[in-house]
Amino acid sequence: MVSLLVASTPCESQDERPGRIEVISGADLQTVLAVYNGSEAGDEFGAAAGSDTLPGGSPAPERDWLVGAPGAQTSSGRVWAVRARDGQRLFSVDGDLLGGELERFGHQVAALGHVDGRQFTDWAIAAPASVDSEAAPTVVALTDVGGALGEAYRLEGPPGSLFGWRVINLFEDLDGDGNFEFLVTSPRESNGNKSAAGALRIFSSKTGRRLYTVRGEEAGDNLGYSVGPVRDQDGDGARDLLVGAPGDGSKDRPGHVVILSSRNGAVLGRLNAPAKALHFGFALRLILADLDGDGREDWIVGAPGYRKARGAAYAISSSSLEPLQRIRGRRKNQQLGVGFKGLAVNRDLDGDGLNEVNVNSLLAKPKQPLKDQLGRTAIYSLGARSVLQSRDGKESFDRLGDGGTGSAADFDGDGSFDPLLAIPARPLAYVPAQ
Repeated sequence: MVSLLVASTPCESQDERPGRIEVISGADLQTVLAVYNGSEAGDEFGAAAGSDTLPGGSPAPERDWLVGAPGAQTSSGRVWAVRARDGQRLFSVDGDLLGGELERFGHQVAALGHVDGRQFTDWAIAAPASVDSEAAPTVVALTDVGGALGEAYRLEGPPGSLFGWRVINLFEDLDGDGNFEFLVTSPRESNGNKSAAGALRIFSSKTGRRLYTVRGEEAGDNLGYSVGPVRDQDGDGARDLLVGAPGDGSKDRPGHVVILSSRNGAVLGRLNAPAKALHFGFALRLILADLDGDGREDWIVGAPGYRKARGAAYAISSSSLEPLQRIRGRRKNQQLGVGFKGLAVNRDLDGDGLNEVNVNSLLAKPKQPLKDQLGRTAIYSLGARSVLQSRDGKESFDRLGDGGTGSAADFDGDGSFDPLLAIPARPLAYVPAQ
């Protein structure tokens, strides 16, 4: 059995160092234009990143970054406001200063929009603690208070549930108040006596009122470990949701993905794990490419436990819900399919009419020790079914592709936006069984 899901708490490392953000040329997706480092060893700067308008930041239409550093030891976690065009730090919000027993504040960062028309963007910041912590995992909503960010409200989940593991803007107004709602997952939450069944909840961004809850059905489902919006599946005019439940790595619970209505949480469909695809649903996303010619964009789902943790990623038809392609890892413990964040999202680089996709692995090099966790993010052509280029982590625990990603400003003046790649340099406490 492959065991990947244990905790969100970093392991101790003898070579702890700050996380960093690299700004990459949008022209070649290789040249590093700038590097911005975290402020202290082990801070995991770059664990999450969001871009939008910030107090004291760039004038519209430019957007700046809010960057999570949940491992900051001088506080219970921190978020930094960073100006996109030059990397200048504008201010920080420390978990300690907000009060309460927050742990790992900055694990997730979600821009909620200009709630009630305020000048600056509101944000949801997750502090999910860890599975063995007695602290209540928390999501804090930060709002514009006279040109600064202050707390609007906070939401709490059961201790050990990892409430706040994933936080995303739903981009749908479900309660008619003129503001988008947001989603929070807690993959280790119990459903009655079924431990780690998982759950997700939808909240009003204006008031924090819970609109509905969806729970995992079986112990060890880990529902909500991954989540992403997809195009309208049920014809009600609203985006819907893919939600991963990657299981516990056993043959009885290899993982699955559910398709949910964003309006009420109704189950619209289910993707079961293909043969040997353990931890199916560990990562997923809309790929903005129509592979089967049905006029609908398709999806990609990771199964890093496939065949002794070589890992695999499956392109799935959004119409038939059947696999269209399989991308496989080539060596034991490579764990291909741990994520799909990277540099080439929504771009057709090889001119085949299909946007490429990033496919990430835990291991980068053939003889790299598992414990090094350098990480690799590869740009994969779905048309040619081949890797166009790849980028490897440089130091132990880089876990390249594990941090936040997004668009920066045009750093080099070539007319294209240059993407950022965050490298939080965080060893995590889950490792595959040998």
